[in-house]
Amino acid sequence: MQSVFSPYIQPYEFEGLLFTDIAKLIELETSWEKAFKELNAIRDSFSSPEHINDGYETKPSARINGILQKPSYRKIRHGSLAIKNIGIDNLCEQCTHFAEWYHKLNQIRCSA
Repeated sequence: MQSVFSPYIQPYEFEGLLFTDIAKLIELETSWEKAFKELNAIRDSFSSPEHINDGYETKPSARINGILQKPSYRKIRHGSLAIKNIGIDNLCEQCTHFAEWYHKLNQIRCSA
């Protein structure tokens, strides 16, 4: 049996993907609701969530960590829950780099 390896190399920070659906991100903590407009304005200023990466102080994780407080954003806890809530369809719709990799995996799976 031939092995197929198709790695996904995220060219941007993971947190960029969380900008796919701000509402799904902030629903994880009720105190984050007030951050919707600010996070949504960031998302609207870029062509895709994957492009929110224009500097060390403005990278996606710095933006999220600076805005989402009390409780503070925690990547392992909040990141995984938010991605689950956002869903694969939304990610593929807005994040073309991610979508290309995901569709490639599906083609490999379906041809096996």
